[in-house]
Amino acid sequence: MSISEETKRRWWRNRLPLIWISVGCAALGMLGVARGKGIAAVVGGALALLWVLGYFAFEAIRTPPDGASWAGTASFRLQALRKAGLAGEVQVGSEGALRTASFGVQGLFGRLEVRTEGLVWTIGRSGRLLGVRGHVRVPWSVIDSVEVGPMPGTIPRLGGGIAILLRGGAHLDGEFFGSHRALDDAIKEARGSD
Repeated sequence: MSISEETKRRWWRNRLPLIWISVGCAALGMLGVARGKGIAAVVGGALALLWVLGYFAFEAIRTPPDGASWAGTASFRLQALRKAGLAGEVQVGSEGALRTASFGVQGLFGRLEVRTEGLVWTIGRSGRLLGVRGHVRVPWSVIDSVEVGPMPGTIPRLGGGIAILLRGGAHLDGEFFGSHRALDDAIKEARGSD
């Protein structure tokens, strides 16, 4: 499935806050190294990054549960879920705490499942630590199309972007860990049974 140019532009716009946060963290780390206090920060940051990547890699390769043809880790922005009208079953403990802890991005990781009745995204551990709970169910009847493919600025074959275009014209963009082909094949298989 090919990705439209408009979807690629939207993905870049959505990634800009995350890119600036990453650049800021890297600059702070470099400042610490320049002052001679950065060895512990660099080692600690590298270990934290390896832990996070290892956790999500493990989550992405687990077998899908019964009834799902694909399951893996995906992230969506709470603001995008609300704008698309899909945040009805998502409860947020404290908006301020979530905004502060996520540096204003409000991106949440969770488990995305492709099922015969539609897509199901359950908020994961990181969201629960921030006081956000719930899940999002999107039946195939309200989905116009789903685009899956490589996302600008990501590591090839490690994941990509998913754009869910709803019948009312709304869209939901997210990122996922795993194989583009496997996710795309699972979506085609599940939609074929619709």
